[in-house]
Amino acid sequence: MIKCSENVAAFNSWRCEMQNHINMYGWEFDFDYNKTRYEYESHFKSCACAPCRNFYQNVGNLPSELVEFLEQFGIIVERPIEMWSSIAVKEEGIVDYVLCYAVSGTVSQPLNDEIDIEDLKILLMNPGYSPPTKFDK
Repeated sequence: MIKCSENVAAFNSWRCEMQNHINMYGWEFDFDYNKTRYEYESHFKSCACAPCRNFYQNVGNLPSELVEFLEQFGIIVERPIEMWSSIAVKEEGIVDYVLCYAVSGTVSQPLNDEIDIEDLKILLMNPGYSPPTKFDK
């Protein structure tokens, strides 16, 4: 059985050259799509814990705008490097998740520190505040 946090180890030895640029939502992103995609395809494994199994069953319900936003960086949405449920109301079938994804790249700091997509908030974090990832740039 793989624990979610074990996926983080796959990102610890990244070396990257930025090959892609996106200006979106007031942010400037310089990233390596191929490197990000390769890491997700090569190293991330599914977790067997109950919250993760529930997420895998419901990942298809994520808003398409969110999925498109994440996938343009090479992220495989079904394979977050870390996740946990922050709110669960079983009787109503509601679960709010915190999902962590990593991208091989850099981002500029705009006036605001989040991106809103539908009712979701995307927080762009310095690797020092996210699960233990290490990026050279």
